[in-house]
Amino acid sequence: MFYSSLLFLLHNEVWKGTAILRLRDLSRHVLTGQEDYMHEFLNDVITQVTTNVFKVNIFPSEKNLKKETESIISKSFPDIYKSINSRHHLSLFKKIKTKLLKKLREMRGGIVSRIKSVIFEIFGESQLPRIDFQFSLAEINSWKSDQRVKDAYCKLFEWKLQKKLSLKPGDGELKAEETTEEESEK
Repeated sequence: MFYSSLLFLLHNEVWKGTAILRLRDLSRHVLTGQEDYMHEFLNDVITQVTTNVFKVNIFPSEKNLKKETESIISKSFPDIYKSINSRHHLSLFKKIKTKLLKKLREMRGGIVSRIKSVIFEIFGESQLPRIDFQFSLAEINSWKSDQRVKDAYCKLFEWKLQKKLSLKPGDGELKAEETTEEESEK
């Protein structure tokens, strides 16, 4: 019952602003296209939630995901939002939670891949030892401990601090003060 009323309302959202379909045609569209409409609705919600949440926090809590999911449904699909209660919201969230987390992992992976490309582009592969995402934790720690990696990391952030560039987007300009090596190791 929940899904048919949800699909009916979703169908109305999709067709809003067009000519009113006869009841028989509307019923046929809903009944024959249930999975298509539900799949489209869920994908739209997942895309909007992950995009909005990722801008704020790349590791959001479950609470943040639930809150954003509810917010997206209320703003983008107000008729659906009004027709379902909190139990249905929870059920819907459980249905998409795995897909939300998978999409967030993919987005983080994309960022890591771009960062890796830029680092090797800036410092050159000859200056840094090779690293692979298939490495074990011990191999990754060994790579991080390599003096060439440490030097490149320091060089990157020293340059940013000298230029007073922000370390995070949206922070504006940094007000950095000179520190001694002892102070920075504390």
